Amino acid sequence: MNKRYLLWAIALGLGSTLILFALLRLPVAPVRADPGIYYVRAGADGDCLSTETPCGSIQQAIALSGPGPGDEVWVAAGVYTEYLVISNSVKVHGGWNITFTTRSITGTPVIVDSNDVTHTVRIDAPDEAVTLDGLTLRNGRDGIHVYSGAVTVTACTVEHFARQGIEIDGGPSSGLILLQHNHVRNGDREGIEIDGGVVAILSNTVENVGRHGISVRGGEALVQGNTVQTSGFDPASDYYGIEVSGTHTVVGNVVRDVDDNGIYARGGDASIVDNHVEDVGGDGIRVDADCPSAVIRGNTVYSTANDGIDARAQTNAIISNTLTQIGKDGIHIEGVPEAEIAFNTVYSAASDGIDAEGTGAFTITHNVIGPNVGAEGIKVRDAGDSLISIIQHNRVQQVGDDGIDARAQTNAIAHNVLTLAGKDGVHVENVRDALITFNTVYSAGGDGIDARGARALTITHNVISVTVDGDGIKVQAADQVMIRENRINDVGDDGIDTRAIANTIAHNVVADSDNNGIKAEGTTTAIIEANQVYGSGEAGVDLDDAGVFTLTNNVIANSVTQTILIQTGAAPHNVLYHNTLVGSPTVRQGIGIEINVPGVTLTLVNNIVASHTVGISHVVGSGVVVSNSLLWANEGGTLVLSGTLSIFLDPRFVDPINRDYHLQADSPAIDAGADVGVRVDFEGDPRPMGDGPDIGADEFDLRDEFIYLPLVIRNYASQ
Repeated sequence: MNKRYLLWAIALGLGSTLILFALLRLPVAPVRADPGIYYVRAGADGDCLSTETPCGSIQQAIALSGPGPGDEVWVAAGVYTEYLVISNSVKVHGGWNITFTTRSITGTPVIVDSNDVTHTVRIDAPDEAVTLDGLTLRNGRDGIHVYSGAVTVTACTVEHFARQGIEIDGGPSSGLILLQHNHVRNGDREGIEIDGGVVAILSNTVENVGRHGISVRGGEALVQGNTVQTSGFDPASDYYGIEVSGTHTVVGNVVRDVDDNGIYARGGDASIVDNHVEDVGGDGIRVDADCPSAVIRGNTVYSTANDGIDARAQTNAIISNTLTQIGKDGIHIEGVPEAEIAFNTVYSAASDGIDAEGTGAFTITHNVIGPNVGAEGIKVRDAGDSLISIIQHNRVQQVGDDGIDARAQTNAIAHNVLTLAGKDGVHVENVRDALITFNTVYSAGGDGIDARGARALTITHNVISVTVDGDGIKVQAADQVMIRENRINDVGDDGIDTRAIANTIAHNVVADSDNNGIKAEGTTTAIIEANQVYGSGEAGVDLDDAGVFTLTNNVIANSVTQTILIQTGAAPHNVLYHNTLVGSPTVRQGIGIEINVPGVTLTLVNNIVASHTVGISHVVGSGVVVSNSLLWANEGGTLVLSGTLSIFLDPRFVDPINRDYHLQADSPAIDAGADVGVRVDFEGDPRPMGDGPDIGADEFDLRDEFIYLPLVIRNYASQ
């Protein structure tokens, strides 16, 4: 070996030996069982450094920890009368047995009692990470007060506090704060209060506190999976289960038995999702007007003194909530420009199912309202003069007032089912215009549809059945109305009663009204076309000061008093074209056409008037011009005819007993009419189909009479 390398090797060996010998001669420090862990046992007086030498003070162990992350304090079961001040990184774990071999937070509890001196735990640890786990903290001003730091508090019980159970200031250099699986109870003020920071409040239980259960007044917070109960018993003011100010998310919480509102949001964008609220002294969920937006979805609210949901944000989405036993409105929105209310269920509300007031646009769809709603099922009010409401695909049943009461400026009310309304099925009032279409109304105490005070109304394709005391459709104080293709039966007053200025009443089927089938009163114009009216208790059509009117292609049968009544007043010249007017299918009944006001001349062309005790009757000073009409089985009257009298033969209806007034193939009415420019019949079939138009509302369909013979092709063999 090279001598130079040999000398280096000898020198290194001797040096290492000398260094090792010197280290062995130094004083030896006590050995810790697990470096970074400090041990505390009640009544002990050790140095905290091992399981054999625990100290008796948690604060002493905390003082030994840090700086830097990773140090832990393990605390054995017992009562520690002290308060804790933490300014560095540390994890404090309670619930250890006295030998530190097993841990049970409930079986071997650690109780820290600050004896009402100050906060039980004070944390002011900028840029440090602090964990409290498995401690019971009692008799403090605050149970835990966090001024700064990235703090995790889990599985702790905080009780008997004079102010807040847990208060988070979220000061400078604070990180994420996690409060999870804690039990906060029996305190004079807030259970958990957040004044700043980024905080996750997860799966805690707060109960029996004097003020708000959870109050978030600053910072950013996720409030999820908590249970808040028996809070707000301090009589000084109104307190809430969960109160949030600012932009926060409140999801999956249970709130019960609180003094005022269950969940209260203000001053930010609110997201309130999948919570359960019950037995509250105010609203179940309340969102204030200073919130730009609110999403309230999937919540269950049960037993409130006020509204189930009261939302007043600028934009509101209230979706898929269930509200039961509500002291006032199921859902209440007020003074808002925009709202979507969809797929909610409201059972048993003392006032309205949905009460919406605003200035912009509301969409109210696919909600189920009732039974046992005290007032309106759905009520809409315009707070200005520009609200648009769309109310569709809702089911409303057993409400004390109107099924739907809509008073926006523009309303679309469509595809709703309304059953057992105490008053009107649908009510619109003081609106600019409304479309009411494809609704079903059954058993309303008032009118099926009551529309009044409107510029323009379109009422189409509704089914209205059984109104106790009201009309099927009633229109008052409107400029223009279209009433088309509705089916109305078994109503307690008139089938249709319209008092608009200009009226079009077309293609409706009205059966078994207690009073008139169709009534036009105080109108300027009335076009009554292609309606079917059966079994009216009074007149089939009552024209009461109806202005200028035309009746075309109507089938009106089995009215008790008159088939058509013209009274009080009318324009001097009016026409009836292609109507089928029948008193009764079995006996003579009522007056076919009665005019009891002078100054009216009525022109009848292509009408069938049959089976009345009096066919046509008019007072002195009025007149009737009849041509190309079929008069059959009418006993007589005061008629003075002018014009071309038509036919006195049986019209030959298909099945009048079952309200089928189509013409049979051998009817004398076929091709016997005059051309008055009517190009379709009451069902929309083209007119005429033969040599001339048919008399009455039906144009016999010659296409049904064609006979098609088989075509036979013979095969001749060649010769």
